[in-house]
Amino acid sequence: MSVADDVVDMDYLAAALRRAGRPAPEGELHIEPLLDGRTGATVQRIRCGDRSFVLKRTDEHSWRVTGMGSSAGGEPALWEHGVTRDLDGPIRCPVIDVTRRSAGDTHWILMDDVSSGIRDRGAFTRQDTRALIGGLAAMQAPRLGDRSLRDAPLPPVSGPTGLLRTGVLHVSGERTSRAAWVRELVEDFQVMTAFLPLFLQTVGPKLADEYLTLVADDGWFDMLDREPATLLHGDLRRANMSLRDDAIELFDWELAAYGPAGCDLQWHCLLHYWGYPPDGVTAGDDCDDLADLYVQKLGEQLGATVDRDAFDRGWKLGWLKAMAQLGYVLVDPLYPDAGDDAQRRRIAELCARAIRRAIDMRASLG
Repeated sequence: MSVADDVVDMDYLAAALRRAGRPAPEGELHIEPLLDGRTGATVQRIRCGDRSFVLKRTDEHSWRVTGMGSSAGGEPALWEHGVTRDLDGPIRCPVIDVTRRSAGDTHWILMDDVSSGIRDRGAFTRQDTRALIGGLAAMQAPRLGDRSLRDAPLPPVSGPTGLLRTGVLHVSGERTSRAAWVRELVEDFQVMTAFLPLFLQTVGPKLADEYLTLVADDGWFDMLDREPATLLHGDLRRANMSLRDDAIELFDWELAAYGPAGCDLQWHCLLHYWGYPPDGVTAGDDCDDLADLYVQKLGEQLGATVDRDAFDRGWKLGWLKAMAQLGYVLVDPLYPDAGDDAQRRRIAELCARAIRRAIDMRASLG
């Protein structure tokens, strides 16, 4: 479905809701921007009467799509193909309608406003993670080893991994790139440009070199696409999920791919139990008990014994992937004023432990 202009009005909203089989909007239209640290897309809240929606505009030629080396079309194509639209278990996607501007390469993604279920920073609990893991197992079990994922508009997990990995190597000077999308990434994804230099400085020259060597290692990177694969959301963090009643709404599927389940789990663990732990929780939890819970839940969904060796390989690769893409966020507490001495020591020890854990996992993979 194409949209002829760039105006969000009652005609657009009514047509989108009609296509979704929803009641027509009633009342006055109110539109407000949603910033909240989002990058690469314009996001707005649309209120009409007592109903609330979110509109996200995406560019099909953004650095996210181009850098993954896939012409799949990104997030809108996932919904149109049915990958996210057909989710009907405990994990769902709140998208209502996808339209394309007829005059350009921009898609409009209209979603239910599920912000009431998004946890505040520090308020995401371990129980929330356990609920997420149960939902992931239900979503991923029927898609484990499903080769039809390769025919969907999904890249292999090496796509989004290579995206941010390339950025890290470029910003650090380890392996620079002249690709236009890399320049766009650096300009847009300011978390990397702000935190990576501080991260390398914090861990010291020796560990910084070991970290960058690990990021540049094609050995583990090439293993990612050889492991049993399932559907991955790609960015499982607090701000991309809403927990309401018995449903978990996942949105912002920009980094979705197919790959080992451990990649989704370790990304979540790095962010929520190392970088930004819940209030009262000490950063640096290895989350091994959560890995055990996922294997248990996956086995229940499959009705069969899970290949634990295969899962453990994916779990290790997931940590390598997360560290290569986003490990530098561990220095967030030191930005921008570098913190006090005690804080610097604590964060330096946390970063060193995370890097050494990745090095040990890489060695165990052979």
